[in-house]
Amino acid sequence: MAKIPCPHCGSPAMIKGNHWECGYCGDFGLLSSLSRPVYKRLRQESSHTIELTFSVVDVSEDEKEEERTFSREELEQMVRNWDFSENEFADCDLLIASFPEAVKHLSKETLEDMDYLLDEVSEKDPETAVAMATLLLRTAGNQVASEVVAERLIACNLDTICRYPDAQKALLSELKADEDLASQIFQSPCYGWEQIQLINACDTFREYELKQKLLTLIQESPYFEDFSEEFYEDFSEEFPEHRSR
Repeated sequence: MAKIPCPHCGSPAMIKGNHWECGYCGDFGLLSSLSRPVYKRLRQESSHTIELTFSVVDVSEDEKEEERTFSREELEQMVRNWDFSENEFADCDLLIASFPEAVKHLSKETLEDMDYLLDEVSEKDPETAVAMATLLLRTAGNQVASEVVAERLIACNLDTICRYPDAQKALLSELKADEDLASQIFQSPCYGWEQIQLINACDTFREYELKQKLLTLIQESPYFEDFSEEFYEDFSEEFPEHRSR
């Protein structure tokens, strides 16, 4: 069975279908959440290689096959439909097309990895990083109800930007202004560290009314009963009926 280094702890993680899973720390995710270089390597290793020997007659530059590029509108449509059949990295490429000034100083390697891209931008320009993450969420719309989409756009993307307090503050402002965005994040099938960080950030930035709003969204979520025991322990005062779970 194929293995890769776990992105979280570095231990060998096994590949199972289109997911990876670390037996040491328990972290897991979609293969598409891996860095682009690692993902490409896995695709290459899983392909059968056939060696052919042939002679090449002169080929002009015009006849050479070029990698297809997509317009911003095409990339938006791919993310909106969550159809990456033509471009496996349409979400990352949409950010590059939408925020050229924010990414122009980044290396090619960073631009090929969503996590690195958001991490770099979050450190230097947290408001832009939040704009990037929320652009993808708003473009995907109802697709976020899918666990696969939510894992990528919430569990992975918000995990990156929520490590920066200024990005947390900027995201709280977005949540106050956009109820649909708040519902996407706090009534998601993927719930974990990211939402807990944002709820705690409400206390840090004295957004007590917003905190109650977000906790209400959680309690009204169809996935509420599936949340982990640790979640109810962290917020036992808000959800006393779950203290003994």
